[in-house]
This record gives sequence, structure tokens and C-alpha cells, in this order.
Amino acid sequence: VNDVKSDSGVFAAETIDANSLTIPLMSPTEYRILLKVCENSQRMAEFSKCYTGEIDLSLNKKYVHLEDTYAKMLRGAQVQKFYITDEISQGDILYLDDKLYLKENDTPRSKHHNEKRIVMQGITGVNEKYRLKMALAEEGIFCANSVNYLLCGDKTEYFLGLLNSHLLNWFFAKLSTNSNVNGYEVDNIPIKIADSETISVVENQVALLLANPKDVNALEELNRLVYQIYDLTDEEQEVVEQRYY
Repeated sequence: VNDVKSDSGVFAAETIDANSLTIPLMSPTEYRILLKVCENSQRMAEFSKCYTGEIDLSLNKKYVHLEDTYAKMLRGAQVQKFYITDEISQGDILYLDDKLYLKENDTPRSKHHNEKRIVMQGITGVNEKYRLKMALAEEGIFCANSVNYLLCGDKTEYFLGLLNSHLLNWFFAKLSTNSNVNGYEVDNIPIKIADSETISVVENQVALLLANPKDVNALEELNRLVYQIYDLTDEEQEVVEQRYY
């Protein structure tokens, strides 16, 4: 491990994953890109811990109902890239007796529904192009434990753009070895904060994608901006883009 160093002289394993010292299997070119993405980046956990949905479908089943007269609750299958759907192939759309739940549960997580959240699928197939599938959940929506989420404050749309990008999906896939989208793996994702002008442009593209997730031009522009933020060359971008051909 100690023989592998980044350009700055820091041990590569520590640069990529200081907690687990993960060394992924990949080509030397991919490894250099991985290091480049990580160096001089902060980690997602510095902005928001990744939480598991507050409603455990086993332990909290007395609050869960099928009637839409109750509060909206998300399951993992409902969360897609930039949108939430009620059309799922397996299982039912579930709702929460929020009044009873909040009466009997007074914890910090029980209050997270009061904030806008980045929500994500808790399980995605290891061979899927997109391991990170994230959308926005507005205030008042609860999350089942098949959903993970982040609380990102005034940069919520910016972080959503980064995390749904080709580059950070590629990064996640290189380090994740099973179908779980584990909180500690999301916590480890390298994040770069761009200048205010670039942040605004990213947020504009995200707004377009939230309105129309199939907006190809907005997605291409978002990916271009993220590559720019992480300073990838054209050749490095081509290596990453091979995953999406």
C-alpha cells in the first residue's frame, strides 16, 4: 500500500479512503483519475452525514398504511435520478400516520421531514450504469429505511447535481463492491465547492432536470460542468464516459 503515492506524496489509499484504506482494482489511468478527483476535495460527511430513512418498515409498521389520506412516505424504488415516481414494479406505495408517529417518536431524525432532503435508493445493482440515483424530497415527506438521505441546506441543488453526475457515479462504482449504497460510502464521496458563478450554473441545470429528467442537453451540460469543477482533461473524461456508452 505504501508504495502507491499520489502526485503530492500522500499515500494513495489514504487519499482515496482514509477510513478503510480501500485500493480498488482498476487500470493505472483510472487510478490516476480517482486520485485526481480525491485530492484537494472535501468529503460529503463534512457537509452532511448520510442517514438511513427514519421509518423502519418492520419496527414502525403500526404507523404504515396503504391509504393516501395519510402523509407521503418514500420507498427506495420510488427514487430515480432527479425525480420521484409512484409507478413501481414491486410492492405498494405506502403512507405514514404522521400524527401518531410524531406523537410517539421525538428524536432528531423524526424531525428531518421538516427539511428539504436529497434522497437516494439504498440498494442499486452493482452492474447498473448509475449506482447513485438521487432526487429531491420536499418538506413534509417521510423516508422508509430503503431510502438514504442527506441534509444539505442552501447548497442542496448543487450537491444533487454533483452526486447525480457521471463522474461521481463512476467514482462510487469503482469503490463499491456490493449492491448496498452504504452511508459510509456516500460519506466518503469527494466534494469540491466551485465558485459562486459555477454553482449558480450547476443549480440552473439541476432545475431543468428536476422539471424534465429526460432533458439530454441539461444532463450533458451538468456533466461538463462537473468535469470542469474536478479539472478532468478531455482524455480523462473519455475514460469515465466509457461506463455510459
